[in-house]
Amino acid sequence: MIKKILDRIDVKLFLTFFIVSLFFIRWSGWSEDSRFALIKSIVENQKLEIDDNANTTGDRSFYNGHYYTDKAPGQSILGAQLYFSLNLVFKNFLEQDTEKPLYIEEPQFDTVTYALLNPDDKILISRILLTVFFSSLPSALLIVLMYKTAKMFTEKEKYAILITFSMGLGTLILPYSTIFNGNILAAFLVFLSFHIMLKLHNEELDRKYYFISGLFLSFSIVVDYTTIFMFIPSFIFLLYTKKFSVIPKFILGVLLGILPLFIYNFIIFSNPITFTLIFLDPDISPCIDVFYDHCVKSTLIHFYLNPVYILSTITKILFLPYRGLLFYYPLLLFSFIGLFILYKNNRELTVFLLVLILQFILFYGSILYWWGGTNFGPKHFATLIPFLLIPLVFFVEKNKNKILYYLFFILIIISILHNISSFSASWEEPHAIDSATFYLHWYTKTFSSKSIELANVLYGHFIPAFLHHGPVSILIDGFLRGELPDIRINSMSNIPKFEYYPTSVILPNGFLVINTKFFVLYLISLFVFIIWSSYLKFQHKLMFISVFLVVFISFISLKSTIYTAGWYNEEHDNGRIYRFMSQDGVVKIFSRDNTRSKIVIELYPFYKQRILQIYLNGEFVGSYDSVNHALIQELNLHKGENILELISVEDCGYVGIAENSTDSRCLSFKIYDLNLTSIK
Repeated sequence: MIKKILDRIDVKLFLTFFIVSLFFIRWSGWSEDSRFALIKSIVENQKLEIDDNANTTGDRSFYNGHYYTDKAPGQSILGAQLYFSLNLVFKNFLEQDTEKPLYIEEPQFDTVTYALLNPDDKILISRILLTVFFSSLPSALLIVLMYKTAKMFTEKEKYAILITFSMGLGTLILPYSTIFNGNILAAFLVFLSFHIMLKLHNEELDRKYYFISGLFLSFSIVVDYTTIFMFIPSFIFLLYTKKFSVIPKFILGVLLGILPLFIYNFIIFSNPITFTLIFLDPDISPCIDVFYDHCVKSTLIHFYLNPVYILSTITKILFLPYRGLLFYYPLLLFSFIGLFILYKNNRELTVFLLVLILQFILFYGSILYWWGGTNFGPKHFATLIPFLLIPLVFFVEKNKNKILYYLFFILIIISILHNISSFSASWEEPHAIDSATFYLHWYTKTFSSKSIELANVLYGHFIPAFLHHGPVSILIDGFLRGELPDIRINSMSNIPKFEYYPTSVILPNGFLVINTKFFVLYLISLFVFIIWSSYLKFQHKLMFISVFLVVFISFISLKSTIYTAGWYNEEHDNGRIYRFMSQDGVVKIFSRDNTRSKIVIELYPFYKQRILQIYLNGEFVGSYDSVNHALIQELNLHKGENILELISVEDCGYVGIAENSTDSRCLSFKIYDLNLTSIK
């Protein structure tokens, strides 16, 4: 029975995309913090105001003396159920250290927000679970739904699989399945509503499901306001297909689904159709000429309804390198080509899609804040992406031009590469000034949207990072280090891109270690192979296993000294390599025999004098004043593994506190060299 279930294509797709997104989950900044602030307020204070946590995010609104999230509340309302359960578990079964919270400042025009430096276990676990359950899980379900929709338009299973894989790995669905953001959950809900409408149109379901379709459609707006663009196309589709008698059922579902948003708005404003998004905190988001190309108090302060501006912005959001949809995901060119083919086969669907696409393009073409902040690619289009699958199916099914097919496969590879590179670096706003790449926060007074229009962040920032150290999985890093991972990541954080992970295997000549450059891709390919092995031919399995073994050997090496817990990434200073240590750092030393050795460590304290203590295999070796010098100490090493522990007596110092930056590392010593020589 289990084998039959696992052999189903939809189950394989679900497992594949759930695992891939799980590997790369991250917490990128204000957007997640804003939603999390509402979750905490609902559970801990039984309030909708986020006053207690407003200083942790710039994505906030201010009304009548109180702060609120500026996001649609649906994801937070759902997430509050999970956080409530987790809160009960920690209160009744798990003890927590009550360490005093430490924050670093993040200046924002005339106000300041703060980043928590030392989150407790409950917060760390909450961030992980919220992202998994409300982004990664809906993303995997969305992929299954897209596959089932593709099969409605093609009898060839291989086409449906190809297109689903292409859209899943090569569009906005992948990066936004890894962060706690409403886009993917809303995309799943709205596409589920559409999928039900398609099945009803083909008379595969009872008409009562029109109520369900309307329910999912309207609740998607509670999660992400942008899905409101689905309303007009949905009604046009119903009218076009002459389903007049079911419209009351559909409307009833719509009214019930959107009711939580009306109640939420009524509690805050005493008006169900007034939104927190209208009341952005003016201290965080002022209207100044430096910030916007056109700074006028127009509709909701967010829009500039000028035809020249709109045409210019549409060009940027579709084609230009900084956030252009078709620049990031060129495979979608064939979705637009497929619209012409679709029109010849299904006019009502073509009209539906054209109206939907035009609404998105015109709406975001008129928005002042068109780039969308700290994101990867054109985030605003994430909820539109699943609908572009349908014309893509018609292109693959009907196209007879082989050159176009070859180009299609090339663009799929490029689109997937773009996406994977997004996991190799921060999503914080890197942009070009004088052809150089800088990491400037978009909210500083020096920022101008004109400076980013031609910036090629993909090839100036993400792709180079990918080629240097491969994609980064914070979860895998934490698992291999035996630590509970903090999945936050930004441009100033020390992204974990370690050279190797120590293993427990000790060979006669040293430690067996696994090099980690591209190691995450290696693990993912192994999982994908296991999931799809029953679908592959024998020669394909043999080829994969052969490549697997060859690559695996390249990841293995022997080391006599390895840095384990407490060390940050290697850095370079005029050709010399150094590392920063946290409060304590552990080094494993391999010795072939019982021997006496001399260790030489060149170290410098971080921003103030410190005392260093050294322990070898649990025994105290010595205590040293941290005057900048090369420390020399004799050690008695025993045969095999030796554990050398370096401890800063004064703890470590947070960079943000010491240097007024947003670097979240806690540092004690800068270590240039750690050399061992035997004493004969």
